[in-house]
Amino acid sequence: RGFFGISAPFRTLPNFIIIGVKRCGTTTLYEQLSEHPCIEKSAHDNLGFFNNNFELGLNWYRSHFVTNSKKRQIEKKYGKFATYDVTSSYIQNKQTAENIFKTLPNVKLILILRNPSDRAYSEYNQNIIDENESRDFEELIKKEIDEIENASNENLKFSSDKINLVKKGIYIKQILPWLEIFPKKQILIISTEEFGEETAKIYNEIFRFLELPEYEIKNKQRFRKGNYEKMSNKMRKILDDFYEKYNKELFQKIGKNFEW
Repeated sequence: RGFFGISAPFRTLPNFIIIGVKRCGTTTLYEQLSEHPCIEKSAHDNLGFFNNNFELGLNWYRSHFVTNSKKRQIEKKYGKFATYDVTSSYIQNKQTAENIFKTLPNVKLILILRNPSDRAYSEYNQNIIDENESRDFEELIKKEIDEIENASNENLKFSSDKINLVKKGIYIKQILPWLEIFPKKQILIISTEEFGEETAKIYNEIFRFLELPEYEIKNKQRFRKGNYEKMSNKMRKILDDFYEKYNKELFQKIGKNFEW
């Protein structure tokens, strides 16, 4: 990465990471969090260091963050400093959690979750918009549900050659390894719905979690927000019925209910 790579040893590492989930608001968080005067974002989102690029080494990762000099300037001016990595696929793999804990054992983790039925439909439509999908939604969903229900292994396996629309919404199975590896006090779980309805409140919940002063984010834009037809009642029922037991397990485990 040129100059950034050369200066990597003099750059900071993140003290919080947003580990997922895709089509739940991670891009909006990436773009807006750095409006807080104490926070600096990474060079871009979805760095994928801890899952896809771990072999590139810590200096490669450091090269995406601000210098220690910049960190000291912000600390001197505002009293606190934070920087972050947003990679929406981190949540999917236990090895990723182990890599993060081995590298940054005290890092704080943020997870934003959306009604999984809406999340699946949103990703499908974004793939249509991006011209990466032309298949029928109902056909895709029914096929994947059948595969999941007929699988002998209880653990979720994400294949890079599949879009995994349904699997990504089985949050409980993805989050369990993280709760086993990291202390619960280092993990904040919020919902996309709450974030949309009470944005200022949720941002300040994040800032308190990060031990930063409260701040009002001025930018109200929602990034990569889809514009597509409403999901059919038939498909919503199929997805809601499938996710019901997983959502109940999730709410019980995290001690929090979302309005799904």
